[in-house]
Amino acid sequence: MVEILLNAAKLAFSEDARKSVSALVDFIRHTPQWQSDICELEAKVDLAHREVAVLLQSLAEAKLQNLNFPPDAVAAFRLTAHELTTNAFENGCENEQAISIALSTSPGFVAVRVENARGYDFDLTRQLEQSRVSLMQNPRSTRGRGLMTVAEAADTLEQAGDRGVKAVIYRERVQFERLNAQNPAIFKLLDGMYNPSLSRRIVALLEPALAKSDVILDLSIFPSSPSVAYTMTLQLDELARSHGHRFVLLLNSGAAITASPFALAGLTVVHDWLEAAEALKSGS
Repeated sequence: MVEILLNAAKLAFSEDARKSVSALVDFIRHTPQWQSDICELEAKVDLAHREVAVLLQSLAEAKLQNLNFPPDAVAAFRLTAHELTTNAFENGCENEQAISIALSTSPGFVAVRVENARGYDFDLTRQLEQSRVSLMQNPRSTRGRGLMTVAEAADTLEQAGDRGVKAVIYRERVQFERLNAQNPAIFKLLDGMYNPSLSRRIVALLEPALAKSDVILDLSIFPSSPSVAYTMTLQLDELARSHGHRFVLLLNSGAAITASPFALAGLTVVHDWLEAAEALKSGS
């Protein structure tokens, strides 16, 4: 017997029912809970029936497609759910034990929470650090890559109790366009103003670029300054100084009032391309 919670409604399936996957999927898809935009799927799955985890992921993926999530968000969810459940099955339970899987879908995000079986505590910070060290020492190693991949694909990744981890992928993905491959490198932010991973992804994008050339980051597509963390602005300024290159932030002219945090962090803020070129030329 396998039990699945669908928006807190318990669905129990016998061995015979599980053998007819198409009938099971059809039943769930026709429930009122599943047809709601906001939906939660939960189940405890043991190693002997780990295919149920794949079923849950497939259902949630179909739900995201119905909600018109962009393909890269759906792909990020697929990878995240697969890696977290695989890691829990391989390291967080034994044959007679079950891991807990919870998938939450909504028009704005999808969340994945996976918990090990009882007795298998999990420390996200420690595991990520161990994975980083292991891959630095042996770049060809295949172990430890899963969690690192999830940390990159998901927009947020956090500890969930003593035995689990929770990842969230937002519908509004952070997207950049590179406008110039030469010096200065110019990047334009296309989307993701309210995505919580914006600061982290800006740093990851610009750090290698600042090692080679001056950089202009164009945020002018937005009518006001995005919520970029103050600590991130300090980090970018330090990166530019350490590499001997300049970093210029281009904001919409209507964002002048909210530009002060960037200026206070030591960054050069301009409001048009002429100002940006002059700032790089003068080194101001």
